[in-house]
Amino acid sequence: RAGVGKSLYVKRLHRQLTAIGEKGGPFLKTIRLIEPQVDESKVLRSLLPFLSKTYERAPVIFHFDITSSVQSGISEFLFKLLVLQYLMDDDIKMWKRNPYHLYLVETLEGSAVAPKKSARLVSRGPQYHFLDLFSKVTCRAPKEVLEIEMQSQKPQHSADPGMDLEEFRSEAFQRPFQYLTRFRQNQNLDLFNYEAGSVEGSPTECLQLLLIYCGIMDPSWAELRNFTWFLNLQLRDCESSLFCNALFVQDVLQGFKTFVVKFMILMAKDFATPSLNISDQSHGSMAPVNLVDIKEEDIAPFILRKRWETEPHPYIFFNADRESMTFIGFHLQPNGNTRSVDAINPTNGKIIERNVMTMELYRGLQLQR
Repeated sequence: RAGVGKSLYVKRLHRQLTAIGEKGGPFLKTIRLIEPQVDESKVLRSLLPFLSKTYERAPVIFHFDITSSVQSGISEFLFKLLVLQYLMDDDIKMWKRNPYHLYLVETLEGSAVAPKKSARLVSRGPQYHFLDLFSKVTCRAPKEVLEIEMQSQKPQHSADPGMDLEEFRSEAFQRPFQYLTRFRQNQNLDLFNYEAGSVEGSPTECLQLLLIYCGIMDPSWAELRNFTWFLNLQLRDCESSLFCNALFVQDVLQGFKTFVVKFMILMAKDFATPSLNISDQSHGSMAPVNLVDIKEEDIAPFILRKRWETEPHPYIFFNADRESMTFIGFHLQPNGNTRSVDAINPTNGKIIERNVMTMELYRGLQLQR
């Protein structure tokens, strides 16, 4: 699966080896394979410069990124590279592995790394992929990582990465996590601001909360980061706004920051939710589908996206001055029964969100016109 941190793992490993190595550590060379058939000549042209004397005794990490578009030639290529330890083209140009080289092969699970066999042969015994001969690290999606952490299934000395600790401690994750924690506990956010460098909770707690609010049932790390990145930017602008500064507005706009944060969470969820009309998620031909054996959780993501595309979306944007803001996609309407204010669809008057603010805050906003 794409977007689960494979390239990030390579980046972190390179940095670790650089920290413990001499003379600046190993050089990292990434070679990305994107064509349907592995072109060994093209790979060889990327490798040949490293035969020079400059790299003769220098440690080099070669990161071979085999994308999902590669359909054939993988097994043959990797057998030559990893077992025979050489490549050669039609011009008799040859690459031979140096003992100072480290090969990292990034591939999706289920890639065509083994020749296809008939069903008759498959049923005779356990099947193995060619890559099973080598040590491997499995990068998992956030939901799977959380399930393993919650059930304590992860081996004590497992090399498989979970949530990246550097990402967990970063502002992009910590600010949204700290706000979401307090928002979920119904705390007043008027006096709360994120302190740079502060770290709260654990990776498991952070992951659990982000999965609750991101709006995607089984997101990749890339999708989860899109959610936190967008929410972090909006929350940072919120903290800079005078209208969200409790010391400035005092009792006039009490509860306004909590109201703003609530809509920012909805905006970030919308930002992270994929559309139905995304070309790289298309299933190709629209052949009839048998829905009898399809589980509810398999259909739920499509129902969510369809509902997203047909429902109104209330947004609050901070303007270029980073202080004032613009309300888009909703109107505020006092509710006499609850003495609170609802957010309504301006086109048909239907309620989008009930009890978004108190009447006191609503009157305070009217005074700001």
